[in-house]
Amino acid sequence: MSTRLLYSFIAIILVLYGIGCKSSVLAKEYLPVLSILFFIFSLSCLSIFINGTSDFEFIKYPVSIIAILFSAYALVRIFEMMDIPCNFNYIAKLFVGVVFTQCVVAVLMFVIPSVYELMTSMQVISIDEAEKMSSLSEMRIIGFGSQYFGAGITNGLALIILAYLIRVGEYDSTMLKASAMFLFIFAVGIGMARTTFIGFGIALLLLLPCSGLLKFNLALFKRNVMLLLSVSALMSLAFISVYILFPKTIASLTPLFNFALEMFLNYFESGSLTTESTSQLATMYIFPTNIYTYFIGDGLYTVDSGLYYMGTDVGYLRLLFYFGVFGILFFITLQVLMLLTSTQRVPHGNTLFIVILLYILILNFKGFADLASVLALFFTVSVFDKKYSCSEINH
Repeated sequence: MSTRLLYSFIAIILVLYGIGCKSSVLAKEYLPVLSILFFIFSLSCLSIFINGTSDFEFIKYPVSIIAILFSAYALVRIFEMMDIPCNFNYIAKLFVGVVFTQCVVAVLMFVIPSVYELMTSMQVISIDEAEKMSSLSEMRIIGFGSQYFGAGITNGLALIILAYLIRVGEYDSTMLKASAMFLFIFAVGIGMARTTFIGFGIALLLLLPCSGLLKFNLALFKRNVMLLLSVSALMSLAFISVYILFPKTIASLTPLFNFALEMFLNYFESGSLTTESTSQLATMYIFPTNIYTYFIGDGLYTVDSGLYYMGTDVGYLRLLFYFGVFGILFFITLQVLMLLTSTQRVPHGNTLFIVILLYILILNFKGFADLASVLALFFTVSVFDKKYSCSEINH
């Protein structure tokens, strides 16, 4: 049984117990989310019925998100029972910590073959996928349960959230710790997927020393100076240590450096800021020739061979070919609703909402990027926080 199903089962028990005790009701914030999931489910059913296909990708999707919401509910209730101060910043720190730990495991898998074998043996991986991972293991970092574009999404989001925590002063007394985590997640992240650069760029936007468009923020400027000095010192120390203690390691890391920094190397060599993947992506902008596809889609996300339908990896186009323009709108609306509820009660919440939404919108020009599964926990924490705040006021 997966942890998602286990937590969902626990959540159902807790909900039923709450209903029996008349102490649990469905918060109104859930209704818009559940409505959008219902529309996604209905549109998916309509698309595959009209097109006569059997691709249930987005019929399963709402069920999966509901299970994740149940899991998030169970975790929040468990935190509550343990008297853990469960708020946005606490969950944000947990998320960054988990991503940091994943990066540590990924590095161990990269440098120690036996760890790589152990970790891959614990996962359900097809033969073709295992061969692909093995062939790429020398030129890029393969994470545990997080590889390729998906790893880039997660690592980039961790950088954004960490930048937010630095912005609101959560690491004022431990800036060196924050700097080490930021640098490590970024360095390992680009070794796993260069998509991490997008999250890094947006994280820098969050760290701009201004409160509004033109208002200078001295406190944030000081934090940025401390972050810059700490990161510079850590980078210098890391390079010197590796060069002195492990001189042979530098040569073995050359393929990884070439992969992570490919677009910059290409720019210096040919003046073109491109990579092999971006050149390939340009060929994937294939638009429907049938007008009906724009309205109802073709009801296909993948083909029998397991490859993407129409050979495109672009997120918006994959959604378009599955259930049309309305499906794209429902999908984006789901992200907006969950993100808006998650950020509306935190300091600089509007800024955080804008940058993460921008992150989602940009990523889907590259591949299919869905943050609903991550936002579910932040969403649930926000709902609980608002619920208890209202209860205290009423009391």
